[in-house]
Amino acid sequence: MAKKEKESKKKQKNMQLKEVRLRTRIAENDFNVKLKKIRDFLEDGDKVQITVMFSGREMQHKDLGLAVLEKVQTAVEDIAVVEGKLSSMGTRSFATLTPKKKDSKIKK
Repeated sequence: MAKKEKESKKKQKNMQLKEVRLRTRIAENDFNVKLKKIRDFLEDGDKVQITVMFSGREMQHKDLGLAVLEKVQTAVEDIAVVEGKLSSMGTRSFATLTPKKKDSKIKK
């Protein structure tokens, strides 16, 4: 029994939480680089926490930060699902993405 448990633990993958930080005024190329990194994390089976940081007068325009979060969400909706809802705390807004489970259907 102990051997079987040990073997099954070897095959399990530990899911980690990775964080990617963005700003409200991010350039298009920088956004694409971050998006590629997010996709890599999700394809490896890790959860990704997206954090949009605000500074100074950006705090008055939190809608811009939520727009960035929604843009990321729509860009990765084919491989990820948003866990919970978009939330804000202080000078940051958060969203957590979880990879979609792969279908293990047998084709005939």
